[in-house]
Amino acid sequence: MLPIERPGKIVCVGLNYRSHAEEQGREVPERPMLFAKWATSLIGPGDPIVLPPISSAVDYEAELGVVIGSRLKGVSAENALEGVRGYLCANDVSARDLQRGDKQYARGKSLDTFCPVGPELVPAAEVGDPGALAIRCLVNGEVRQDGNTADLIFSVAELIAFVAE
Repeated sequence: MLPIERPGKIVCVGLNYRSHAEEQGREVPERPMLFAKWATSLIGPGDPIVLPPISSAVDYEAELGVVIGSRLKGVSAENALEGVRGYLCANDVSARDLQRGDKQYARGKSLDTFCPVGPELVPAAEVGDPGALAIRCLVNGEVRQDGNTADLIFSVAELIAFVAE
């Protein structure tokens, strides 16, 4: 079961952790690198991720999901968090071979079931500062990713303001 209603948009940000940019030997971007996931990619916790026969390189990344609770337009970074309904765990599943072959993110990151979220939506008031949250991915009990939103290049508020220009 999804912890959120079907969203009108699923806006994602690529290369937004300093350590991730460094480990890839890439420059820190001057502005957010946005991409979208299609609504059919969204699934709830425990729902199966369907591995497509057109890919042999499916990957995963633990991410912070931010759910906006009201329409935002032209909001400043100083006021952007006022529009946040809550936060949830998200898995950015990617078909890396499609992503690299297509030379853009849409198909490789938006295949059906490629955006698991949950298990719960945590109200924004209970989270406090979204710039100080642990992001960790475990596979069969083994830590595969261990980071913190303090490493974000663009803060959650800056990203919301950028998307809502």
